[in-house]
Amino acid sequence: MFMILLVHTNYFVFGEPTDHSMTSFLRCLFEALTVSSVLVFMLITGYYGTRFSFSKIAGLVYQVLFCVVVISTFYVIKKGTCQLYDYMFWHYWFVNAYIGVVICAPLVNVAIKSISQRQFKAFLVLFYVFLGIGEYVCGLFGGGILKGYSLIWFLYIYMIGRYLRMYPTRISTTALLLLFVGSLTAHTLLLYTTLGYTDFVNPFIIIQSVCILLLFTRLSFQSKTVNYIASSTLMVYLVSMHIRLAETYKDQIRYLYESSSSTAMFIVQVAVFCVGVFVCAIALGKVCQWTWKPLSVYFTKLDDRYGTYVSKKD
Repeated sequence: MFMILLVHTNYFVFGEPTDHSMTSFLRCLFEALTVSSVLVFMLITGYYGTRFSFSKIAGLVYQVLFCVVVISTFYVIKKGTCQLYDYMFWHYWFVNAYIGVVICAPLVNVAIKSISQRQFKAFLVLFYVFLGIGEYVCGLFGGGILKGYSLIWFLYIYMIGRYLRMYPTRISTTALLLLFVGSLTAHTLLLYTTLGYTDFVNPFIIIQSVCILLLFTRLSFQSKTVNYIASSTLMVYLVSMHIRLAETYKDQIRYLYESSSSTAMFIVQVAVFCVGVFVCAIALGKVCQWTWKPLSVYFTKLDDRYGTYVSKKD
C-alpha cells in the first residue's frame, strides 16, 4: 500500500513522460517498479485464499462508507456547501473489483480443487494468451479485461496466487531476483521507448508481482506490529483516492516539486509526505475498526445462521 502511494506521485500527477531524457527514464523506472504493488495485493489474497462471508463483505463496504463520510464531512464543513458528489463512494474501482473477488472466491476455490495441476496450469496459460495478449497486443474487444481494471482480471490474478500456494515453485532465490530485475528492466524500456503508460495486463508487471510475492515467501519472521498495521492498510488506498482528496494529493505533490531546491530534496519531501499520509490513514483505519466492532456482531450472527457459500473445510 505504501508503494501504491508512491506510484500515485508519478504518472498520476505529472502524466506520461514526453521526451527521452534521463529524467524520463528514471520516471519510467520508478513507475515500472511501484505499479506492481496493485497486483501484489491481489496475489497475496489469492496466495492465502479468501472465503465469502457476510461479515467480510459488510466490513469492506463499511470501510468505504466510513472513509467517504468522515473525509467528505470535513470537506463540506470547510467549504460551507454540500453536494451529492462530495459523498460519492462508487468510484473506487479497486475496491469494487476486490469485493467481486471475495464474492466469487468460494466458487473459484471449489473449481480449482476439482482439476489437476496440469489442467490448472493450462487454464492460466490459455486465459492469458487469448484474453490477456488478445487485448494487450491486438485490442481484442469483448473479453471484459478492460486493461486489467476489472473483476475478471482480478479473479485471474487471484487464481495465479492460489496456484503459487498449491504448487510451490522450486526456482531458486537467485533466479527469482534475476527474473525480477530482467522483467523490471524490460518493463522500464517499454515505457521509455513508447512514452506510454502501463496497465495490469502487461506481462512484465505480472512477472514482477509474482517475483515479489515469492521472494517475500522466502523470508521468515513474525511481527505483531506488522500485523497491526496490515489490518488497516486498505484505508491507505481509500484515503489517498478519495474523490476530493485525490486532487489535493496531486496538488501537494506538484507544490513539493515546484518548491524543492533540488531533485534529491523533492524525493525526500515526497517520501516524508507519503509516510505522513500512510500514518494518518492507518490511524483512521483503527478508528474505523473500533466503530465497526459493535456492528460486526450482527453480521457474524448472519454468517452463523446462514453459513457461507461453502463449508470451512473447503
